Amino acid sequence: MHEKKPAHRLRTVLQGLLAASLSVLVGLGGVELFLRFVYDPLEPPSGAANAPPNWQASASLYQDDPLLGYRLRPDTQLDFVRQSDGATIAVRTNNLGFRDEVDYVVGLEDDTLRVLLLGDSLVFGAGVPFEQTIGEALERELEARHPDQATEVMNWGVPGFGQEQERLLLEAFDAPAYQPDLILVVITTSNDFGQTLKLNTLADVAGRPPVEEASPRPAEEAPQEEAISLIERIKRVLRHLRSYRLAAVYYNRVLGALGRREVEFSAEAAEASRADLEQLLSYAEAHNLRMAFVLVPPRVLATPLEESYAYERRVYTFYSETLDDLGADWLNLEPVLIDEAAMRDPDRIYWDEVHLTAEGNQIVAQAIADFMENLGTR
Repeated sequence: MHEKKPAHRLRTVLQGLLAASLSVLVGLGGVELFLRFVYDPLEPPSGAANAPPNWQASASLYQDDPLLGYRLRPDTQLDFVRQSDGATIAVRTNNLGFRDEVDYVVGLEDDTLRVLLLGDSLVFGAGVPFEQTIGEALERELEARHPDQATEVMNWGVPGFGQEQERLLLEAFDAPAYQPDLILVVITTSNDFGQTLKLNTLADVAGRPPVEEASPRPAEEAPQEEAISLIERIKRVLRHLRSYRLAAVYYNRVLGALGRREVEFSAEAAEASRADLEQLLSYAEAHNLRMAFVLVPPRVLATPLEESYAYERRVYTFYSETLDDLGADWLNLEPVLIDEAAMRDPDRIYWDEVHLTAEGNQIVAQAIADFMENLGTR
């Protein structure tokens, strides 16, 4: 048997490489055509940019406040239309301007257990009827566990508030006078991080005035273009391909999910957020009040390949580590909200990126009740 000549073997190898290369190119071309004309997961759905917000705030619900910037208007009743499904949500505020069906009065009757919930629109109950809010679900849960114990959960949630405004709220309404057995600060980590750097105003929550058109800026001299490397020139060409863009995006998302991707994290926002937590704890200590914190993870923590996952994970970790460092009592809701529920079906738990459905609020209430038992709250 004659051995193949080296030239023949080389030709066979080259033909194989050429066939493989053509197959890869045809496959990539098919993927590119599919992404351009059939479905691209990075493209927003048609009309998404003009979709109305899920929760439309109304100016009639708020009023100016010299200390807080704004507050909920007392003794107000109105209806909201939830944009996600058109459901009508009735909202009523009590004598103090908090979302509740009953008024809050100073002093306790008998041996009432009183819990004060601080928070933003999540505690307020954006997008759900009053009976499905965290406060009401918690009150029912505590009453079911301790039927002989009178219980009152006060909902001091105000949409748009961060921890600085929540501390001011405790001062403005003289929280110690209500003798709460426990103050629970519910932190929506996705919203609250660095809130002190830019406190929300009445215009932010009740509708912004029209933005005036900016006057044209004088033309600036175009900067001289630096020398571009060959690799960067190739990347610029590849970025026009949707298949390349998709691969690059998901490569970065996988790194983020594995915790191996650097994310921009504001040291100034971290410092301000820590200071807010310290001041809340100082207020509680000065007034002999027991305070604990509840961390609510955003929906994106259930979808590690989303673009914002790495950043939101970093923020959530910041709050966890900071509360540990401050020696605060705090409840981590990620195991029950994300690991045990939202990982399977996020739409059942969240109705947008941060707000919870009735089922999500019930899960939170049960977890808080367990947490309170561990704290030894009577």
